[in-house]
Amino acid sequence: MRIKTLSIIVFLMLVFVTIDVANAQTILYSDSWGLHKYYAIQDPVPWPNATDRIHSLLGPNYYLATITSQEEQDFIADFINVPSPVDYYFLGGYQDPTGLQPPLQQPWEDWNWVTGEKWDYTNWNTGEPNDAGPESYLMIYSHVLNQKWNDSNEFHGQGYIAETVIPEPGTILLLGSGFLGLGILGWFRKRKA
Repeated sequence: MRIKTLSIIVFLMLVFVTIDVANAQTILYSDSWGLHKYYAIQDPVPWPNATDRIHSLLGPNYYLATITSQEEQDFIADFINVPSPVDYYFLGGYQDPTGLQPPLQQPWEDWNWVTGEKWDYTNWNTGEPNDAGPESYLMIYSHVLNQKWNDSNEFHGQGYIAETVIPEPGTILLLGSGFLGLGILGWFRKRKA
């Protein structure tokens, strides 16, 4: 009886999450090597609020996407290079705000990923980053300007790209085996009692 009730609760949770994600006009796509899952979400929230929105729509394992290689850049570029109402998306790059105090940093200095990954790959549009106004947040153009990057203020985004790491199949199998073992152990304990 408990399993049936739990199944119904899980089903209803998935329905409600799907509805929220569908309302955000989300597109699901997995990369070719199967290690990451991406969502491109049309939702014009300020960059500092995007992570909270991602967590409320997709869960705590998602974050603003990071692009750390040409291969990942090409994958994301293909993913968002479609006609849509979104011309640019926020990514998980930001310029360290401590550098905004005198002496001011250069526009290309002190960039970071929200995940703490090393910042050693860039794909800036010509003339970017330029700090035209206070611009400390990373965005990527979609079907315009060849999916290049731009530094932006926190309010300029029309959406954002969310990413998560998918556990490799061995990890899922190991976790499943552990839960199955716990279930069998609980069943044996009930029979003895």
